[in-house]
Formats: sequence, C-alpha cells, structure tokens
Amino acid sequence: LILPITARVKQMAVVQVSSGIPGIGNVLGNTLQTVLCAGTLVKNAVGVTGLVVVALICAVPLLHIVLNRLLYQLVGAAIQPISDRRLVQGIDGTVQAVKLLEMIVGMGAMVFIMSIAIISVMTSIGS
Repeated sequence: LILPITARVKQMAVVQVSSGIPGIGNVLGNTLQTVLCAGTLVKNAVGVTGLVVVALICAVPLLHIVLNRLLYQLVGAAIQPISDRRLVQGIDGTVQAVKLLEMIVGMGAMVFIMSIAIISVMTSIGS
C-alpha cells in the first residue's frame, strides 16, 4: 500500500529538481509531468479495458445460465397441471440449483472485476 505513495513522492521530487534548473527548468518540469501523467493514463486505460473484457467474458455464461433457469421455470409451469407432483418438485429443485449456480458465477465475476479495479486504483502513481 505504501509503494505507490513513495513512487509518487520520488516522481514529484524529480519534477521539482528538474524545474529548478535555470533556463530550461520550466520546460523540463512540464515535460516530465506530462510524461508521468501520460503513463498513468495508459495504465488506467488498460485497467478499464481489462474490466470491460472480463465483464463481457463473464456475461456470456451468465446469460446462458439465466436463460436455462427461465426455460426450466417455463417447463415447470407448463407441466404442473398435468404431471405428477414429484416430477414438478424435481424441476423446481433443478431451478433452485440453477439459481445457486447463477449466483456463484455472478459473485465470482464481481470479485474478479473488483480485484482488477482495486489493483488498478492501488497502483495509480500518477496525478
């Protein structure tokens, strides 16, 4: 947790020292600050792209699971009036299992997305 702060202090020290050089200090300080900010911008862009890609990758299986659950519920509703009670209970148990699977996949995706976001924020060393 301390490493990004120390890197930021070192960078600001380099910018301040370079700004103190007579004649070219202002230009050199501004250039260094621009380069450091551009590096941070690129790192954050990669982090956001990673989040979007992970969300899209996790969305496809989650969508399949949701569609399967809806189809099982539809089948359960369709056979309830004409079928045996045990068969309807079996379909209902399957729906409950698919709901749990849906929750597990969703939570896993959210934890993965949150970990990428936290890593991206914690390694932010630029302004």
